[in-house]
Amino acid sequence: MNRKILLVDIDHTLAASHWRDIYKPNDEEKAGDWDEYHAYSKDDKTIDEIVDVIRALSSTGWYPIGITARPGKWRDQTIDWLIQNDIFIVEVLMRGDDDFRNSVDIKKDLFLERFPDRTDHTFLLLDDHPGVIAAFATMNVTSLQVVASHSYHGR
Repeated sequence: MNRKILLVDIDHTLAASHWRDIYKPNDEEKAGDWDEYHAYSKDDKTIDEIVDVIRALSSTGWYPIGITARPGKWRDQTIDWLIQNDIFIVEVLMRGDDDFRNSVDIKKDLFLERFPDRTDHTFLLLDDHPGVIAAFATMNVTSLQVVASHSYHGR
């Protein structure tokens, strides 16, 4: 059976999370706290256009799956946020709590582990990260890069 799989990143793609970027650690300029960054995700607005894309494609047989570099310890909060925002995502693929690799490697491995045999599926990825888009292109996955305004207010 050929199943159409819609892979959707969460932060900066489905969630208008730019406002939280001030909490991101960065190697050279400032210290940050990833737990604080993720804790505030419960307050994100949605990026309306992406919610509409998910709903439209789901109504035509696409199977929506979240794929995120958020650690698994934020699973319950992430699922609650999806439910509160009436977003139908069938499952969410998340990094392990002790996995500190970059999001490109994380998402590529999550995808390959979840779909070891990709011959009977059609895939479409929505993600904001150009490196993720490029990595999935090497695996023959059609990808759309999402670029939402940093001033986006969502629903």
